[in-house]
Amino acid sequence: MNNPVPDDPASQPNPQFALEYDALGQLVLIDAAGRRHVGVAPVRMFPISDPDGPVSIVDAAGRELASISRLDGLPDWQREMIQSALAEREFMPVIRRIISVSSDLEPSQWEAQTDRGRVTFQLDDEEDVRR
Repeated sequence: MNNPVPDDPASQPNPQFALEYDALGQLVLIDAAGRRHVGVAPVRMFPISDPDGPVSIVDAAGRELASISRLDGLPDWQREMIQSALAEREFMPVIRRIISVSSDLEPSQWEAQTDRGRVTFQLDDEEDVRR
């Protein structure tokens, strides 16, 4: 999971920031002032209309720290790092079939078949189905 960060500043796609993983596997943004922001996450700005378009790097509170206009302009190692983090964030199994629901009372236990296998999960409120 640790990707090497080139030492040559010219190889950095954006002189305003750099990205790396820390020893715990958390994504870290190093800003132009050298401050380390641990636990940042990439977020697609337009995930439906332009999934290959701009990406924002946000902190744990959702504040944007940096933006990247296009991933295809990044060096391979950095593009792969961001794509990997995006894939983790965007992981969403598709429910193929509801196998059982424990009851109409809340919380309810659901068993479903997804494209990733069989899962069991709990819904605390009827409204959770709609979210």
